[in-house]
Amino acid sequence: MPSIRMFNRRWAVGSDDFVFPALTEAFVRSIWLAFIVIICVYAIRSPEKCEFAHSLRLYVVFILIHNAVLIAHSLYTAYVSSQGTIFNAVPRRLVPKLLYFRCIFFIFDVVLAVVGASLASRAVSSGTCNHFFLLSIQVLVVASWLVVAGTLLGVWLIFDPLGRLHHDDIRMANMAPSVWKARLQRALCCFSSSDRSKMAIEEAAEVFTFLFEDADLVFTDIFAGLLLLADSRENQLQQLGAKCEDQDATPSWMNARLAERFMEISLGVYGWPYYVCSSPWFCRPLFKLLSHSRCCYQCRCDSVLVIRDNCCMCNSVAFMLHTSLAEADLFYVNYHNEIWETPFIACVDHSTRNIVVAIRGSFSLRDALTDLCIREDCLELITEGSYLNNDIPTKCYVHRGILKSARYVCDKLNGENVLGDLFVLHPDYGLVVTGHSLGASVASVVSLLLHSTYPSVRCFAFSPLGCVADENTSHYMKKFVCTLVLGDDFACRLSYHSLLRLKALIREALERCNRPKYELLVRGCFHWLFTSRNHRYNEIIDDEESTCESQESSRQKGSSNLTDRLTAKSKPSYSASDAVSNGQQCRIKLCCPGRIYHLVRTCPWNGSFTIKNCEAAGFEEIRLSSSMISDHFPQSMMKALRSLSLVSHL
Repeated sequence: MPSIRMFNRRWAVGSDDFVFPALTEAFVRSIWLAFIVIICVYAIRSPEKCEFAHSLRLYVVFILIHNAVLIAHSLYTAYVSSQGTIFNAVPRRLVPKLLYFRCIFFIFDVVLAVVGASLASRAVSSGTCNHFFLLSIQVLVVASWLVVAGTLLGVWLIFDPLGRLHHDDIRMANMAPSVWKARLQRALCCFSSSDRSKMAIEEAAEVFTFLFEDADLVFTDIFAGLLLLADSRENQLQQLGAKCEDQDATPSWMNARLAERFMEISLGVYGWPYYVCSSPWFCRPLFKLLSHSRCCYQCRCDSVLVIRDNCCMCNSVAFMLHTSLAEADLFYVNYHNEIWETPFIACVDHSTRNIVVAIRGSFSLRDALTDLCIREDCLELITEGSYLNNDIPTKCYVHRGILKSARYVCDKLNGENVLGDLFVLHPDYGLVVTGHSLGASVASVVSLLLHSTYPSVRCFAFSPLGCVADENTSHYMKKFVCTLVLGDDFACRLSYHSLLRLKALIREALERCNRPKYELLVRGCFHWLFTSRNHRYNEIIDDEESTCESQESSRQKGSSNLTDRLTAKSKPSYSASDAVSNGQQCRIKLCCPGRIYHLVRTCPWNGSFTIKNCEAAGFEEIRLSSSMISDHFPQSMMKALRSLSLVSHL
């Protein structure tokens, strides 16, 4: 629901968010109350004769009464907070008043904690009190201070720096980016204060501002909306499926055997942490890594061969162990990592007779900031080489962070003449650029920049971002970029427009829903945690579907959008389609690059997959499912490719 207003400001919490906190407090204080009763029984049966005994007993009685009153208050708060629906806050109008009373009780918490600490300290100094009784008092004092600290932490978490401004206030648009910028700077305080870091943080702040502007929703509202949409979105997309292309001639180099091999090389660039954690028995790869590492080895941090690896060369050794390449096959290893500068390795793979440039995916906060620079930059390919004879526009629009990273890789390759020297050594070899996640996105743009100089360049992009290049550029890249997407991978569907649509659908679903939030959270989480994927149905909205049957009969017969059946008795005031159309007017649509192959599970229980040659338009909407995150993990893609390794063509 809209944020609660107290003390003449808005807070980042709704009046229906106090069900679980209040019940938790009641449970904890009940245990606390039982402990106090035990102390009282002990004090009655074994009267203390120390000079502070009377004061300590009085303190215990006050604590007992205070906890009993707060237990009743918490239970009543939970009851009132559970009333109504997400956007119908009238039945919860007493929640702010109850919280004002809770503030008064908090003052008593502080007073009792201070008094208890003072009495316990004086009793310890006197040395006349029973040890067990004194220890019990000390436990009560510590618990009191923990409650005070927990309450202050909770207030800090729900504090909204823009709480004094209304969402329609013009100052909100000016101050929101500054607030998000300050939050990111505190979270990334270990970063250098360079101009590059400041620019990246400012762009990331713009992204978060966009996600939360014009929406008076709190975090739990968004989470409940995602649970509402999840099953209905999944069912809808299972019926429609991804848009598939006509099965034209697939290039011979786009086959599962090569894809599996270059995926191995792409994973090797992640270095020793991934190599050690890639096996469930991490001790075995760890011992193998240590036996091949070169501790106290001559550190060549500024040499052409290895840059920014550690002195034991652990990342380089892990790469060789993971890919089965020899040290002589490595030509240029760069593990320098900064914003817009991602690590990569140039090597020779004799098994496929290719010179390979493998770029690492997102593996640090710096890489995350590169991902968040989602604004599009114009790339004039004429300045990159001769494209006059090609069917590509002279101007291309590319994800800004990815383009800057791709230029960094190309500058390093050209500055050190890496590819030139490698082709002198292996003139009959091909050139392949590959990577996973962010590395796949950067690899596709690197292959675009190198295509004029090396027309035979090929790219294998595994799970790239869904906002790499504009549609015309992505269509042109089908000649030399092979993109592989696994299942419901959210990253391959992530873009400005998909986030805009998801945000609008969440708001629309919440307006239509007539269930309390706590019920949505409990039933939704139960479904995702304890129900198999094949038997997940939209039970959360069963009652809503029966309520809106009369409304559905008046709708068009062709309407099959299950999201529209997240019922409300009135039509929602917020239209997702209107919001998306308004947002599309100011931004160029970016999509997945190249020829896209979608790996879809046919039998989840035995790990079999099928491949569809799909259009980029089939990945414009985020698909909410239980595997949307795990499908982006590199080991999931590797497992799927191994199951397809016997297929000659994708």
